[in-house]
This record gives sequence, structure tokens and C-alpha cells, in this order.
Amino acid sequence: FGAQTLVKDLISGFLILLENQFNVGDFVKIADTEGEVKKMTLRSTYIEDEKGNVHIIPNSRISTVTRLIKKSKEN
Repeated sequence: FGAQTLVKDLISGFLILLENQFNVGDFVKIADTEGEVKKMTLRSTYIEDEKGNVHIIPNSRISTVTRLIKKSKEN
């Protein structure tokens, strides 16, 4: 049963990459996590939030992604 989750992560990761759903450097919201995609692997997506925290999300847990437009800070 442990391998079943691994297989789901790998298939989901492959489809995310194949369909170009989001890329490293994109600002996204996945579930309650919002930030910049720092790294993508077949198993996980790494997102850095505005505080610098890195959230590691298994690809099989990603059901909805919102690609965000980053607004520049006005000086």
C-alpha cells in the first residue's frame, strides 16, 4: 500500500510537467499554500511563501492550482 501513494505521486508529477500546468518561478496557490514554485520533482512540488517558509506538497495531493500574477511593490 505504501507504493500505491508513490505511484500516484509519480503519475501526478508526470502529468503536471507534461501539461505544463505551472513551472519553477511561477506564483501559485495550491490548497491553502500560496507562494513561488522553487522546485518540482515527479514526487513533490516545493513552494516558498512570503515569509520564506518552504512547503513540500506531494503531487498526488494537488487537485486545484491557481496561477497568480505577482504584483510589484510600489516605492
